[in-house]
Amino acid sequence: ILLPLIFLEKHLKVEVESKSETKGNRNTSFGVKEGHYLVGNQGIYKVCKFLGEGSFGKVAKCTKLGSPGFCAIKIMKSDRAGLREMETMKRIKHLDPDKNHLVKMYECFSFQNMTCIVYEILEESLYNFFQKYEHHIHLCHIRVMAQQLLTALEAINSMGLIHCDIKMDNIMFIRQNCINVKLIDFGLALETKELTTVSRVQVTPFRAPEVILGLYPLDKSVDMWALGVVLASSYFGKYPFSYHTEYDTIRAMVQIFGVPEPEVLEKAEHTRGFFVLDYEDDDLCWRLQTPEEHEQITFSLTFSSGCWRSILKEELHQVKPSCDPREKPAPQENLEKTEAPHTDSDQAKMPIGVKKRKKVFSVKKDILLIGNLGNYKVSDVLGEGSFGKVFKCHKEETEDIYAIKILKYVSDAKKEVEVMELIRDLDPDKNNLIKFYEYFTHRNVNCVVYEMLHQRLYDYMHKPTHLCNIRSVAEQMFQALSALKSIGVVHGDIKLDNILFADKNSLRMKLIDFGLARKAKELVKGTKIQVTPFRAPEVILGLPLDESIDMWALGMVLACLAMVQIFGLPEEDLLTAGEFAGNFFTSDDGGNDPVFLDLLKRMLEVNPQKRIPPSQALAHDFITMRHLSGESAAEYFATAKTIMGSPSSSSSSNSSRTTNGNPQTPESKKLILWR
Repeated sequence: ILLPLIFLEKHLKVEVESKSETKGNRNTSFGVKEGHYLVGNQGIYKVCKFLGEGSFGKVAKCTKLGSPGFCAIKIMKSDRAGLREMETMKRIKHLDPDKNHLVKMYECFSFQNMTCIVYEILEESLYNFFQKYEHHIHLCHIRVMAQQLLTALEAINSMGLIHCDIKMDNIMFIRQNCINVKLIDFGLALETKELTTVSRVQVTPFRAPEVILGLYPLDKSVDMWALGVVLASSYFGKYPFSYHTEYDTIRAMVQIFGVPEPEVLEKAEHTRGFFVLDYEDDDLCWRLQTPEEHEQITFSLTFSSGCWRSILKEELHQVKPSCDPREKPAPQENLEKTEAPHTDSDQAKMPIGVKKRKKVFSVKKDILLIGNLGNYKVSDVLGEGSFGKVFKCHKEETEDIYAIKILKYVSDAKKEVEVMELIRDLDPDKNNLIKFYEYFTHRNVNCVVYEMLHQRLYDYMHKPTHLCNIRSVAEQMFQALSALKSIGVVHGDIKLDNILFADKNSLRMKLIDFGLARKAKELVKGTKIQVTPFRAPEVILGLPLDESIDMWALGMVLACLAMVQIFGLPEEDLLTAGEFAGNFFTSDDGGNDPVFLDLLKRMLEVNPQKRIPPSQALAHDFITMRHLSGESAAEYFATAKTIMGSPSSSSSSNSSRTTNGNPQTPESKKLILWR
């Protein structure tokens, strides 16, 4: 899966830099409080509560005296910005706001040196939807939003206006029980002719490349880029481009789309802030600056641009597994590869050839273990295997948390510690290996102290796994195996249980449990090692053994994460008849992912002159579904059309309903497609 949507919660809400003011200035600019009254041209409004606050003003939920219902009033200082938004909304008022999916304005007025614009009250923003429900939006619903927002852009473009601030905060659902959105906040909107003189617009995550590169004059295509980023973020659950710095954004774009065309870079004013001219095969051409080069030029640190961007341009290469250990690539070779093999779940918990021992442990919760480097208070049991138990413990002096593996048999403990002492010379963080701290005995039990990690990869198997995440797992484990090989150690027990996430909010992983590890020279033909699902064919057949048994097991782990991508989907009648099919597969838009990605690529075209305009986007196959054919496609088409329905009618039976606020597709007699 892609990384967790907590990422969105932390980073999605970003204000336009050009709006920034200090919080103190904002607070002193407004004397309006809850319960106050605002006198307008069409009535008197009572402030019930404040819905939000930005650098230009506040938005209040109000009631109009003598009228039912609520409205939203944006209260601003009567400065140029407030008056500008008022004039823009007066122009937009001539459009049909429901038909064109634009926020409805009722009136504008000035009151006590404040500009007040009265809007219809809407339900929640797309950003808040992600915060609340923490899941991606179904492709059917993205189609509806795309159609509505493209209609909005086409409408304001017809008035000679450009929004200039499209982001998830500025797209709102009309109500909770329908997929019907409107575009709001025209505080930064400009006339098309004005945009030719402007150099900086848009929030960083949604900023078009022509704005960053200084490809002037700007035009209405900046809005199309921002909308493309919104749709991509809705589909994938995170931004397609990093935005910590503009260099990171450009770097991500280059990794997906390649270096922009030479004529674009030669025309742009800020090209040399991101690209350099260099020789390639005796030809002088532009290339992206390396992070080190950019840091030297700008003196600003850059951040990694995210692991999933490549999903827009790469497909899985199916790899036929080899039974000959000599044909398996070495870990170092795999570190340079961009694709990875894949697999399914881990049922075996105890290695073959090891006799199950009676587990008798006196260690219990709240017992104090006396170590060499400090005392550890036992908390919870994290896991239990055939060799011992693992406890979560707190170090008494520092309250730091550790994982302590308790082994009853001295021989098992000494064998594991001997390997861990070899590994200690390696950098555990760099090489993605669990960190070992100390070994001690306490009341005849053997204690091995490790760093505390988060969740097993096995526990993650109930969620779909994107290829980009599989790639990240593969790269880190190849590094771990490469490090082990450099000291002549074979892990011998690689499986989903023994790969752990280092922390909750990242894809950083570590290899654990070296209880069966041994030096490669100790592996002799006929040794029974590895659990059955991950056992290499040379172990089964009794062939000579070496480090490549770990590579086989890792290949099986990766295959577990993406079995469907290797073997394809089971037949539809099997999935429909299967009682447990829903645990592993879900109905989805067959054949629509590539079409949707094509629309995204055309919306996120780096060259603004080639970027698709709203009118063409509305006619794209993703919206019209002209590419679908066949009986099953006809059923899908009908369902999708039902969802798209008549969005302007809130009571229409065609509106897509929700369950507990979660948009759901209409029920169908049978599953349309599986994934």
